[in-house]
Amino acid sequence: MDLFDAINRDTHKLGLFYSSFDSYPLFSGARVINEEICYHAKDAQKVLELFNCRYNLVKQIYSHNKIIAFELMLSDIFTAADPFYKFKEKIHNIEEYVQLTDNLLYEIEVSKEIELENARGLVKRLRARDIYKCAGETIVPEPNEAIENITPSQIIAYSLDEGKEVELKESDIELHIMPIEYAKGEK
Repeated sequence: MDLFDAINRDTHKLGLFYSSFDSYPLFSGARVINEEICYHAKDAQKVLELFNCRYNLVKQIYSHNKIIAFELMLSDIFTAADPFYKFKEKIHNIEEYVQLTDNLLYEIEVSKEIELENARGLVKRLRARDIYKCAGETIVPEPNEAIENITPSQIIAYSLDEGKEVELKESDIELHIMPIEYAKGEK
């Protein structure tokens, strides 16, 4: 699936009307010149519409803190279930990998295996919409090394320095740094 299919799918499925973007007319007139994709000047508005739609989806949907929390919980479920299912081994064996289906969360949820107890508890929380909470969010105007290299222990130390009573462990904190740009770099 390419970017354009994803934009059309997501805006349709979410009932959003950022754009009625149709990639076919745009690409039927596109040409590659000197290793760059070039569009006719009359298509400039459609290209801007495409990037605007993508930006809005990233900003308002893909980076929404509930979506991020859901993704983090799924990651924790699969990490907790890995000793039983051995995902890390199965990804290297196509015959075993294709046996992993969309039914996996249900299998974990109804399993009686002791090894899946933590994963089962997380699935139960997920089903009850008891998802992780976002404790804070900040917008940084320019990428900087201090933000990109921040650690959970620094966050806990900062909270303690501010006089806040904190009962957090480093494992309680998940940092999610997501640059959101209209396009890539200076392009």
